Amino acid sequence: MAALKDALESADWIRAVGASKAVVALYDEGALTSPRLAIAREIEGDILNIAQAQAEAAETSKEAPQRQAQLGIAAFLAGASLEDPLRRLCDAGGFAYDPQRTSISKLQAALYQPSKQIEAISQSENKHITAWADTRNKADHGRFSEITQTEVVSMILGVRSFIEKHLP
Repeated sequence: MAALKDALESADWIRAVGASKAVVALYDEGALTSPRLAIAREIEGDILNIAQAQAEAAETSKEAPQRQAQLGIAAFLAGASLEDPLRRLCDAGGFAYDPQRTSISKLQAALYQPSKQIEAISQSENKHITAWADTRNKADHGRFSEITQTEVVSMILGVRSFIEKHLP
């Protein structure tokens, strides 16, 4: 970018065109990443790390109410870290969704509609996302006693894997 800026400032159009073509080639080959997406990935990773810490704390907690609250927090955070990647997948694939109603299930529905030949995610991933959304829903509605350690840990690992696969 410094070479492009210098070429433009010095009105060296041949060098500016060459630098521009280099930037486009790097972008086309995937060598350039969006800073916005890099930041989003970092935030999602941090949120999942906090969720994992809550799940681990719940595993050692001796008091049931505290353990259930920690699992609820972990489930809520893991679900929150899944919403933006689902939205980005919809945007990248041009799949329509209502931006005012972007729940996990609504975004999931935009990505998986076999009857319309839309399968941006696999049938197996669709089933996992349904389970994760259910766990997130339990947390959102304060039904902490229905959330298990196994489902939360599985959700955190699954969401991490899903993000890595679909949004490298």
